[in-house]
Amino acid sequence: MSMQCSKLCSLIIGETFGMPVQSVVDVLLQKGPSPLRHVLTSMMKSMPIEAIHGALKTLIQHFVVNFHVNSTTGETIYSVNHEKTIEIMRYPRYYAHAEQMVGPVGREVLEEIVQSGLVSISKLIYICGSRVMKSNPDVTEAVLFEQLNLFQTTAMRLAAKKYIVIVPPPSPDNENNEADPGAHKDSHKLPAVDLKVLLGKLLKTNETKLESLPDANILWGIYIQQFHAELRNSMVYQALERKFKSMIDPRVIQVVIEVGLERHQWEDEGAPVSMHEIKDRIEKMPDGLATSKHISEHLEIVEDDPMRILSRLSNQLGGHFAFNMKTAVSELLWNIIDKIITEKHGFHALRIFRLVKASGFVEQDTINEIGMVPGKEAKHLTYKLVDDHFINIKEVKKTYTTNAPPGKTCTVFYVDSSQIVRSLQEYCYKAAYNLKLKSKIEQAKIKRLSVKEERITRILVNMTNKNCAEDQLNEIRELLTPPERGLLLRYQFSSGKLLSGTIQVDETLFVTELYLKYHGKNFPKKK
Repeated sequence: MSMQCSKLCSLIIGETFGMPVQSVVDVLLQKGPSPLRHVLTSMMKSMPIEAIHGALKTLIQHFVVNFHVNSTTGETIYSVNHEKTIEIMRYPRYYAHAEQMVGPVGREVLEEIVQSGLVSISKLIYICGSRVMKSNPDVTEAVLFEQLNLFQTTAMRLAAKKYIVIVPPPSPDNENNEADPGAHKDSHKLPAVDLKVLLGKLLKTNETKLESLPDANILWGIYIQQFHAELRNSMVYQALERKFKSMIDPRVIQVVIEVGLERHQWEDEGAPVSMHEIKDRIEKMPDGLATSKHISEHLEIVEDDPMRILSRLSNQLGGHFAFNMKTAVSELLWNIIDKIITEKHGFHALRIFRLVKASGFVEQDTINEIGMVPGKEAKHLTYKLVDDHFINIKEVKKTYTTNAPPGKTCTVFYVDSSQIVRSLQEYCYKAAYNLKLKSKIEQAKIKRLSVKEERITRILVNMTNKNCAEDQLNEIRELLTPPERGLLLRYQFSSGKLLSGTIQVDETLFVTELYLKYHGKNFPKKK
């Protein structure tokens, strides 16, 4: 794990779980995989042993820390899972996606599952019900039962869409941690829950023991792979829509992707989909009849595109089409790299990069001639790209005879996709860390004023509920002075920009992860 990645992981853990848990992770990041005694030795003066155990338990339950038993010493070794840690940064996107697909209650239920790490459905419904009682102490028994029923129905919808799944608890051998929890056929089947029993426990304020419930040992968690697959598909749809604009209806390609990758979401190429099946699905969509009359033209436009992301496998039944997701992800990544190079070094640098990429191995003189860039500028930009790890240098012999003098060599330039992807990930780690740290500093500056605003807002809500006069409400509003309001507005603007930047960085990082997932097996291992 690189230094930039470690710094980002530490900051994410601190934001999510708090400073005490962050300090435990910092020890594991500094020392690497370590037994418990090393962690205790490093932290015994700053934290009680019980707090250290509690922090590790929380991290393990959220799969942020892995553990295994050393076969030689018999000690349990703990290590930070940086991939799971960085995925925490993506949770707001999961919540927004779940809300879009299932509704606001779906977001609320998903947030509770993520907060718990692993939780049974009965306990999940109980927690959501207790929040309803806390926010509305006067809620009636009938309304509360309806809410519990709504939470159960929403959990069933989340499971049906494979957003949540039965997850085995973390184990020392890491077999459960590495296996795909969604591969089992019953992994998305909700157990029967007696809502009347849960209602009785909620009405008894002292009743919090849920271990006796039938599904207490069936734990559910968020299914990251499903969210990743749908976010990947969404990015591809948006890219195709930008590329072809009004030439095609993106829903046509959407059907090919969803049907072709229905069973195996992470195949390089989807299963063949017939024209007849595409037409049937399009006709069932809103305003789909008009599109269904021109489906063949839409498919031909994408099929003839130089990207070659759609291929016709046969001409039976109007044709069978397959979508190549591996190629689509590659195009997404190269498009991002092109934009980065253009923003940093300009169009001439992008022209040089594309020339080197297309040529394989090319000398500086060839770049000057074919790149249509002045010699001095071409050399300067080429070495700028080398410094930023977009281009690599290699020295080769001009002649391959055994008697050739050692000086007869030339310098050639080439593109190494694995190095570019890893360098891009490092840039993303550094950018995400800086953005989050800046946001944290800005939040600390405005913390006291934010607390004051929240307190005034609560007072205004209570006074409004009591039908107080408008003059009294204005007096309370004036407690927040115009300069303070201006400061809050500036903070909201800057925090919005920082959040937008973090989302963009995370999207780039997500594309690099997708690229490594499809192409990583062909890359040499990172030293």
